[in-house]
Formats: sequence, structure tokens, C-alpha cells
Amino acid sequence: MKIQHFNCQNCSVLSESIFAGMEQSELASLNEFKVCKFYEKGDYLFHEGEDPKGIYCLRAGKIKVFKIGADGKEQITHLVHTGQNLGHRALFAEEKFSGSAMALENVHVCFIPRNALEELTKKNPNIVWSVAKLLSKELREAESSMIQFAQDSVRTRVIKALKNLIETYGYKNDKNTINAEIKRQDIADIAGTTRESITRQLYALQSENIILLSGKKFSF
Repeated sequence: MKIQHFNCQNCSVLSESIFAGMEQSELASLNEFKVCKFYEKGDYLFHEGEDPKGIYCLRAGKIKVFKIGADGKEQITHLVHTGQNLGHRALFAEEKFSGSAMALENVHVCFIPRNALEELTKKNPNIVWSVAKLLSKELREAESSMIQFAQDSVRTRVIKALKNLIETYGYKNDKNTINAEIKRQDIADIAGTTRESITRQLYALQSENIILLSGKKFSF
């Protein structure tokens, strides 16, 4: 992990964070408190079971959050994209992290320590309101996803998982191949099914000329 520096007052993803709407003077205060960090692909931001020490604002890159099951296998719970926040749920719930966070590629984050956040919220109560709205939005999306998940077929869940991975990784220069090597288990975790079921569904989609499989690479 390396230290970088970014200015909150001209941040390109500020409008998507919980600090959107802050005055320039307040952003100047945030600028003093925050710590900008650079993580290389494969680096951990935090581990499951650790106490949260602040909030992460993802400025660039992609992060996966995952748990380790009773069988010792990794299970992805969600993916974090540029402009999104991380760590706020555990921090405001005063709970330990329920999963680990790992950089899927080189990432830049702005980290706001707990004590700094407490000072900022005293001066700007709107931050608390922004966090409340964010948590409410995430809860609604989770409820909606659970309902839809129960109604969708495995095939539909697999297609949605692939679309999710496209949103996360994007395409290579050919505009058809997902810009990453994707493990079957990663798709299974997102789709909520088994690796064996994923393999059957992928070959079925390939036989219908919807996707093209080549090892861990997928083309459309």
C-alpha cells in the first residue's frame, strides 16, 4: 500500500460519495483529515472480523468484498466500483467487518478515519443524513435483489452475473471479451448457485452462440 494525494475540492467522484453537497470550506477540512492510499491488485483493504477504523471512498479501481465459508471457500458478497463507499455499514453499526475487501486491480481510495469523521459530522450534520440515505438505498436494493433472486431461474441469474462482471471489469479492446480472467466460482458466488451448475449454464449459453468460452475468458 502506497500513499497518494488527491484534493477533495476538485474530486471527480465527489458527487457520488456521502460527502456530496459539502461547502468548499468543509471540503478543505475534509482534505486535512483524509488519507489517500494506493493499493495494488491483490492487496487487502481490510479483513473479515477486524474493527472498522473509518470509511473508504473509492476514487478509482474495483474492489471485491467476500467471506470465507465454513468449508474454507471464498464467497463474493458484492463488488465495489469507482465513486462508491466502503466500510460505512460496519462503522455506523459499530460492528466488526463481516467480510474482507481486496483490490481487483490497482485502486486509489480516500480513507476518512473514525475520529475525523466524528469531527466532520459535528460541523456538518448533513453527512449523517447522507449516510442514512445511503444505508436506506442499499437496504432497498438488497430487499429487491432478494425478491428477484427468488423469482429468477438459474440461467437468468447467470446472465445477470455476467452483466455484473462486465460492469465491473469492462471489455478488452476487441469490445467483446470481458477484461479479466473470471473463475467459475466467482460467477457461482454472484449468481448464488454451484460451480457445477455454472459450468452447465455456460456451455448451454455457448451452444446458443450467446457467449464464447476460452478458459477463464468470456466473449459475447
